[in-house]
Amino acid sequence: MHLPELNPPENCPSCGATFKGKYCHKCGEKRVSAKDFHLRKYAQTLAEHFTHFDSKALRSLRALVSKPGFLTAEFVAGRRNLYLKPLQLFLLLNLAFFLFFGDNDVFSPKLKWVYHSESESKIWSGERLKDLTDAYAAREQIAVETAIKTIDAKSAGLTKVLLYLFVPLLGTLFFALFFRQNPYFLCHLIFATHWFAFLLLLLMVGGTLIVLLFQIKGMVLLTAFLVLLLPVHLFATRYFYGGHWAWLALKTLVFFAGFSVLYLLYRDFILFLTLRLLLDFPGL
Repeated sequence: MHLPELNPPENCPSCGATFKGKYCHKCGEKRVSAKDFHLRKYAQTLAEHFTHFDSKALRSLRALVSKPGFLTAEFVAGRRNLYLKPLQLFLLLNLAFFLFFGDNDVFSPKLKWVYHSESESKIWSGERLKDLTDAYAAREQIAVETAIKTIDAKSAGLTKVLLYLFVPLLGTLFFALFFRQNPYFLCHLIFATHWFAFLLLLLMVGGTLIVLLFQIKGMVLLTAFLVLLLPVHLFATRYFYGGHWAWLALKTLVFFAGFSVLYLLYRDFILFLTLRLLLDFPGL
């Protein structure tokens, strides 16, 4: 039978090192005893974990909004206990974004706008997309409008899964612009993670109000928020990378131009994957 020991062990059960306090100095294993298996202790631990995460999340969100570039600087400097890790913060805001703002077509391409308009994709012409949609509707023996809704729904699901692809791409942009200030790609990747997390938070909070008041969606909505993001981006790069304001302003414009190109390519890439992988179209 495997029962907890009444008295805390002297040696770590994982690595065998002698305990020096509550945790093993070699592998970090916690020193446990039978008291740790009481229901009261379990409830106390659960409450501590919840409140600890809650306080970290609130502190991280407050710093993300009020001090652009601060979280990245703190993480690189090794001061990490008070805030959520960059990936934790991104995943939290990514989840919240799609729960409360996921029906909007900011990142997910909407085939219905292409099908009923003269606009064209960067990969295919509008006529090509219409032909593919009509072929899919005929193959599945469903109405064209139903086919469009099906493709758009699958495209939205794929967007949720692959939205993280923006982070390494943006990290590469930051590295190209600021490699002289910081030669470590991982630092630029962390900065990109916080940058994109802030964009998701901005879209989720402010975008909801704008959609309700003005019914603005898609690329128009994102463009409006990118304009609002310009000064925040400028102060964030100034805080983390340093440099003269004039050079930072120029690099900001270059970065946003690069982001716009990546954004358009991302939407077309999602649409391509939807038709090629999810709908299994031959000949694509």
